Amino acid sequence: MTIPKPGLGEKKDNEENEAFDSPEVVIGGSLPEKKDEPAPLALIPPRQPLVVRRSRFMNLCVLIAALIVLTIGTIGGIYLYRHLAHSRNRIGRCGVNYYEETQEPVSEAFFQEKSHHKGHGHHKAHKHRKHFGHFSEMTEITDQYEKIDVPMFDEVSASTVLHDFERNLTAIVDHQDQSCFVMKLNRTEVKPPKGFWDLITKMRDGYYLPKARVVRRFYRVVTPRILDPFDLGVYIGAECMDYSTFRLKKITHHKVLKRSADNESMKTFAYFAGGELKAKHKNKVEPIVAKMIVHGA
Repeated sequence: MTIPKPGLGEKKDNEENEAFDSPEVVIGGSLPEKKDEPAPLALIPPRQPLVVRRSRFMNLCVLIAALIVLTIGTIGGIYLYRHLAHSRNRIGRCGVNYYEETQEPVSEAFFQEKSHHKGHGHHKAHKHRKHFGHFSEMTEITDQYEKIDVPMFDEVSASTVLHDFERNLTAIVDHQDQSCFVMKLNRTEVKPPKGFWDLITKMRDGYYLPKARVVRRFYRVVTPRILDPFDLGVYIGAECMDYSTFRLKKITHHKVLKRSADNESMKTFAYFAGGELKAKHKNKVEPIVAKMIVHGA
């Protein structure tokens, strides 16, 4: 009977496995040298964010600044809303019937006849007459100003009259001669925007406006001219920016008569703005048309 024996190769494999599995025991010798290993890296803790501590005073300043900005923004928004909501332009046409008392020279025969009938010899150099007329003007009204385009009628030149209620000024724009004349706003002869628009609305709805009385005002041009019309406000500046602009000074009637012989230029402008004055011979007020005679225009 044959007993199989492991081959030589198998024997060698077993010996190698036994050599690998069995620990090496060294008696009376030294431990095997260990290979050099790299030193472990030191752990660097992560950087903590720098905490800047603000003082209470700085926090209070920031809070106050934020409140101021918020307040200014709120007030600005309210002002802008009111400006856009209430500053709408109202445009209309206003027709005006007017009368003007004039003085005309009469002959001596006329006075002799009048004095004979009256039985006295008091003579007058003039007699009074009433001149009646009509004109129609275009108006543009806001809460800040009234802009009136006046046509040519009688001896009146065509013009644009602007009443600035913020600056308390009136500007007469003469487009023909490219001139602007600025004077103080006469609030007696000019209704406020709301009152003037209410009057125009009533006239449109059938309200009959009594004949307006013409009131004459005399002015003289003041030199030198105004270099920057925008110094007089935005509205007047926009109308007069391309024209020569002058101030007007009010003068009395007798001074005008003394200078009547001078060969100086003179122009007449007019407007109706709903103003009223006390009637001459009645205990009531009547509407007026303002005529402005400008010497040196």
